[in-house]
Amino acid sequence: MSEGTPYRTKLVSFPKDKKKRKILHNRIKCRTCNTLLESHHVHDFVGCSCPEESRVYADGGKDYLRRLGDPSNYEDLSTYEEE
Repeated sequence: MSEGTPYRTKLVSFPKDKKKRKILHNRIKCRTCNTLLESHHVHDFVGCSCPEESRVYADGGKDYLRRLGDPSNYEDLSTYEEE
């Protein structure tokens, strides 16, 4: 990662007024290269092959949703089950 690259980490949390939802699929789609990324287990850190300034990543598997990169560069396609 080059110095000064504006990576942003986002830990997605569930709204406090709703039941905690079980994560079925931890997925995002890169809007630049259209790659579908899915994190399958904890610490399964997956990223697209875009240039560094537009690259996005997903992490956390079915335990948590973590995103790295510019939020405008990906679409969240995660699915959940109500508990």
